[in-house]
Amino acid sequence: MMIGNRHQFLLVQRSLQRMLIAAERGVLVYGKSDDVYEMRIQPAILELRLQRTVQYPDGAYKIRLYFSEPVSQPSILVAARLRAKPANEAGLRRQNDHVKDSYLRIKEFLGLE
Repeated sequence: MMIGNRHQFLLVQRSLQRMLIAAERGVLVYGKSDDVYEMRIQPAILELRLQRTVQYPDGAYKIRLYFSEPVSQPSILVAARLRAKPANEAGLRRQNDHVKDSYLRIKEFLGLE
């Protein structure tokens, strides 16, 4: 799902840039209700949680960047997917699909298949 309009896109872009700079500096907080969360369904995938939601005709969506920090390359962040998920229970089901897809993309990128 794409960002609803140009204004929302720019806000999300700025939020993502700020968080990636914070990641580079090592100041993001890891935890269930913090900036970054390790996904239980696939621990190799981390979820960067942008605090901004976007509005679509069918409701509010949360923006997430799914990524990994490969053990073999400790200074690397491999981004797999930037996705929007509904800000409700249905979003959790969609999130699981995002995580599975992200894991496959990262495995392919790292040549682990």
